[in-house]
Amino acid sequence: MLKTMDTRQVAVSCPDMQQTETATQAAQEEALLPKRGGTSVIWLHFGFNSTDTEQKTPICKLCYKTIPAPDGNTTNLFYHLQKAHEKEYSRIQKIRAKPSCGTTGAIWEKKNYSQPKIQQSFAQGTPYEKTSQRHKQITEAISRYICKGMAPVYVVEKDSFRDLVKVLDPRYVMPGRKHFSKVELPRLYDACRAKVEKDVCSVMHYALTTDLWTSRDTQPYMSVTIHFINKDWTLCARCLQTAYFPEDHTGGMLAQGLRDTLESWGLQECHLVCVTTDNATNNISAMELNQWERLQCFGHRLQLAIG
Repeated sequence: MLKTMDTRQVAVSCPDMQQTETATQAAQEEALLPKRGGTSVIWLHFGFNSTDTEQKTPICKLCYKTIPAPDGNTTNLFYHLQKAHEKEYSRIQKIRAKPSCGTTGAIWEKKNYSQPKIQQSFAQGTPYEKTSQRHKQITEAISRYICKGMAPVYVVEKDSFRDLVKVLDPRYVMPGRKHFSKVELPRLYDACRAKVEKDVCSVMHYALTTDLWTSRDTQPYMSVTIHFINKDWTLCARCLQTAYFPEDHTGGMLAQGLRDTLESWGLQECHLVCVTTDNATNNISAMELNQWERLQCFGHRLQLAIG
């Protein structure tokens, strides 16, 4: 009878004991404070009592055992987790193997940082040498922008443009506009001329168009364009030159200027089919003096008819 009563009392008291232990553990776990500035994933399972203001005595959140960790060293903490809590230790090792892992109040990222060498550190702030490949590439790109964008050469001296280039590459020191006008742009012209000469050197038959015109500042120019069909049967056109033409615009001067153009490009008159011009008297006279076949410009005649 007494044994039966003792058994019933124990059975009744066990749930109360378990609830008490669970409540105690929850209170202890809630009381443990996280490591201030902790960057190791091990602090997921260790904390400190609120009375431990200097946080020198870590406590395991799983078994509430105090683990010595002198000077914040985490070696003993990992060793305790490995020996006493193997499952949690394995889980921690998997987290550490991932590229990044996070905890409450801290985020760890596993990155492969390598300290740059002294030469690399100094090189980041050292301007490019003018003979370096990178300096040449940027200078050529700016030259192409001036040519194809028809931008004035003085754009390279504008503060806004220089600031833009400085942001794109701080190590590049831009030359002055005289360098572009005297060196870079003539170099681009020579390269472009060599390419056009290569295209027209093997042409068997070709035609020309030419015209005289005056710029906004009343400077006279003569443009000459060549038209031909290449080996692939593609109709091509290349502007041979737009040359300053200060002489009197007589038929004789125009005839001589056109002959000089053919000679400078290595073109033979015997391969010239015809020349298209407007109906100006000096153009007609020039074609007659050179004995070249002339075609009237359809656009010019149409404009005359409309007028």
